[in-house]
Amino acid sequence: MNSWGAALLLIQPMLALATLSIWSRVSARIGRKPTLMIAYGWQGLTAPLLFYIPEGQPVTFAAFLAVRALGWGVDYMLLRAMVADLADDQLQDMGRLGGVYYGMSSVTLKIAMGVGGGGALWLMKIMIGPSGIASADAVRLAYALPATILGPIAILLLIMHVRGFADRQQSFIGKFA
Repeated sequence: MNSWGAALLLIQPMLALATLSIWSRVSARIGRKPTLMIAYGWQGLTAPLLFYIPEGQPVTFAAFLAVRALGWGVDYMLLRAMVADLADDQLQDMGRLGGVYYGMSSVTLKIAMGVGGGGALWLMKIMIGPSGIASADAVRLAYALPATILGPIAILLLIMHVRGFADRQQSFIGKFA
């Protein structure tokens, strides 16, 4: 795949640029949390497709990257928008906490990316060891496993948060009704 490297690296960012405006409109229509749940679901469903792509098939791999990229970047966009909403809601009461919220979300994101990258490298090192699996399979596992496992967990957490928020809102409204 020597001549395919640069083209394959461009697929995800280019499609993200093309689709993020669509995701933004979807989130304006149905809400940010449901849109985020759809994006996490898409990531969780498409990541395991990597295991069905035969080695040495760059066109098939490019198609996989295109399908996978349809939800790429949505989580970053929506999570930052949600932090901005939270900061905006708190603006009247707290003053300067918007910068703190945004800064903490950025630090948290960087830590998660570092742990994820380090964890993927550690996982590949363990799998490729002397009695481990082939390196191509280790890379596939390190790429697909986190999204396959963490996507559904993120959806579950969002559902719990939405339900908890609705319950708190109902009890708050009930006090004044």
